[in-house]
Amino acid sequence: DTINTRSVTVQSTDSLVLNTGIQWTARGNVTLTGAGTYMTFNDGSIFEILSPGPGDYGLIISSGGSFNATGLPASRVTLRSSSQGARGYVVLQSGSYSAFDYCNITNFGYSQSGNPATDTRYGVCIDALNGGSAQGSPGVYFTNCNIYNNYVGLFFKNASNNIGSPDITTEGVITSNIY
Repeated sequence: DTINTRSVTVQSTDSLVLNTGIQWTARGNVTLTGAGTYMTFNDGSIFEILSPGPGDYGLIISSGGSFNATGLPASRVTLRSSSQGARGYVVLQSGSYSAFDYCNITNFGYSQSGNPATDTRYGVCIDALNGGSAQGSPGVYFTNCNIYNNYVGLFFKNASNNIGSPDITTEGVITSNIY
């Protein structure tokens, strides 16, 4: 099954779950915002951003939001920007929690300004997100993920305490640089 949407905002303790094997194509921003909100992508699901221009649309996890993408070794979650046209982006903002396990993350990002101090659309941007001491606290976690063909694989902008167990684990393949 395939779901096509424009912009989607999940807010105020709401949730969104992408079930096993479902493809979701978004032609607009997908934003998770507010304390107690969560979004879950299950094994075999595909999430795709179709952006009409470079960096027009993205997946944005705001403060208080909790995002989980959990695949299986033989049934990964795929997050991608369409290879047909411009690239979207992913931003994990301060105070959010995100966990990626058995995911393929591909084809995101571009350089908006050419200035890393102001740009958040390089690919997967960890933006002022300071890692916590345990899973469930603010931070970002990658395990068993393939991160490839992005403008920049993982871009840490004003972020600290995210490299090293348990805050960020990159046990899969990253074929772009980490900045």
